[in-house]
Amino acid sequence: MAENNFQPSAPQAPQQDFIVQPAGPEVTDPQGFKNSKTLGIVGTVFGALGLFLLPLVFGIVALVCGILTKYHKGLRIASIVLGAVDIVFWLVALFVVGALAK
Repeated sequence: MAENNFQPSAPQAPQQDFIVQPAGPEVTDPQGFKNSKTLGIVGTVFGALGLFLLPLVFGIVALVCGILTKYHKGLRIASIVLGAVDIVFWLVALFVVGALAK
């Protein structure tokens, strides 16, 4: 009698009729930060928040994010300017409060 050498194959994944593409281009700068646009947005948001809340903390975060943003010039400038304004505002407020306390 003939020997049956049938072996079941592994289950196969269903075929897709469409191609899945990423949502947007992924930018990696030489330092290895992916999507430096995100850093620019975070810096701009924290810089704007620093005008109303915790100007020193949010200003420093905005400055760092702005400096690390490489390929998005507008977001970089906005983050750095807002961060600097936050820090200057905090320093002026500190001197004013110190002068009024005397």
